[in-house]
Amino acid sequence: MARTSTHLNFSGRTGKAFGFHRTVSGTAFTGPIQPMSDAPRPPRTPEMSAAEKNLVMHVELPITGGHAVMGTEALAAGGKVTMPLQEMFQGACHGALTDRFDVQRMVNCAERALA
Repeated sequence: MARTSTHLNFSGRTGKAFGFHRTVSGTAFTGPIQPMSDAPRPPRTPEMSAAEKNLVMHVELPITGGHAVMGTEALAAGGKVTMPLQEMFQGACHGALTDRFDVQRMVNCAERALA
């Protein structure tokens, strides 16, 4: 079965960011978070610092129902809402925010979601 994956980079904060996303999505990591220290060191390359060894090399967090990102109040926690979720002229709900990891997000819900 085909699937889509999205790779996100958080500039040294991937572990914390994915921990946050795990609590928002309510799902679990596919496997353990793999640190850079697990990667084989190519010949003639300098040794990594302790901080570099602890950086995330790979983490996978499935999103329920295939590949979908849903907008909730929790995504905005510690961030800044730049456009509150609202019904738009085309019948969808739309909003925008920057989360606590400085990732800008636009949320669009095709079905009417606001009561």
